[in-house]
Amino acid sequence: MVGSISLMKYNPHFQNQPRLSDFKRILIPLIFAVAVIGIYAQVIEHEFVIFDDHGYVTHNTHVKKGLTLDGLLWAFHFSNDLYWHPMTWMSHMLDVEIFGMKAGGHLMMRGFDSLKPFHEMTDSITSPKPNHNNSQKS
Repeated sequence: MVGSISLMKYNPHFQNQPRLSDFKRILIPLIFAVAVIGIYAQVIEHEFVIFDDHGYVTHNTHVKKGLTLDGLLWAFHFSNDLYWHPMTWMSHMLDVEIFGMKAGGHLMMRGFDSLKPFHEMTDSITSPKPNHNNSQKS
């Protein structure tokens, strides 16, 4: 993977490829966002499920309090022998702050989480790359 990235960075063939227009750079993620919202809007009335929501949210006293100093400290120190994921705990705490204990809001946020990697990928592909061939010598 690293080799292919460096190939794209230094190969003039890749540097001279046409870039998407600003309109398309906005339109493509916007279409994706509308699709995600359309799909995830269905979950707004859903309830928490027995699969893992009890351990992560509904029966977790730290998460149920929302974002608190005690909860943040717990998030960075807790490990269940398999996972250490403080960002996941803080995300659930933020969901409680915003939506309370309504599962639909929590589920909608997971849908919005999927937009960030797509934006990063689109931005890295479509942003202008510096041309190293014309750099000035000092």
